[in-house]
Amino acid sequence: MKTDEYLQLLFEGKMDEAKNVRLSTIPDKLIKFIWLDGSKTDDKKFLSLERNEIWFAQKDFLNDPYEYKGMLLDRQKMSEAGYPADIIDYYQTIFDFSDYGITCLSSNNIDYLPMWAYYTNNHKGFCVEYEVIKKDCIHEVLYEPERIKVASLILQSREAIKKAINLGQREQADFYLTLFLQNLFIKAKSWEHEKEYRIVYPLNNNVGMNVPVNKLGMRTSRIVAGINCSENDVIRLNEISNELGLGNVYKSRVHPEKYTIDYVR
Repeated sequence: MKTDEYLQLLFEGKMDEAKNVRLSTIPDKLIKFIWLDGSKTDDKKFLSLERNEIWFAQKDFLNDPYEYKGMLLDRQKMSEAGYPADIIDYYQTIFDFSDYGITCLSSNNIDYLPMWAYYTNNHKGFCVEYEVIKKDCIHEVLYEPERIKVASLILQSREAIKKAINLGQREQADFYLTLFLQNLFIKAKSWEHEKEYRIVYPLNNNVGMNVPVNKLGMRTSRIVAGINCSENDVIRLNEISNELGLGNVYKSRVHPEKYTIDYVR
């Protein structure tokens, strides 16, 4: 992302300009890697695919313990400003969006080997490619070397919320809400190679839920089975692919000459 330009516009309160910069970086195609391991959960993944849905997981079920923790209160500055510990703890909850589920997508090519290794159980799973029709709800992940400490923003937002409640002036309150929501899209720089884009969605439980692909502004365009995907799983993926009108599933294979994955129908 044009991260510096986007954040600068955001902090200047130029919300429309910032959104335009954000949307301009979202690609026309994104991919999702799916883990298969022969367990009962495989059936749920196949059913989700068959229904043309995407799973949104509650953050505690993801592999990064720092989800939603990219921004945090500068406790020392808050304490120096006279706020007691219990009030500081309360303000920290502003960054806790645990009732929002995440689905993680990537702009890497389908043949990007590390993603297959990380997320498909050593190539036993599969990959789904989505065509992006509407980009509004998709956010590129911002990769930061350090967690971002804030203090004055919290105090300023408090005043903005008061104005929104008492005077009906919502502009500033919406501005701070947008800033705090960035916490959903910040990860440590060590994850940068995943080129992640994500969508967040309000959950109706504390585990996760499926959401139809078309509600997310996307369209399923291709399914690719991993190199080590079992014959039965490939057959099932092929049936689902044809039911979705995508034609036969693609099957990955080792490229005869290059360090890349080759795949054919």
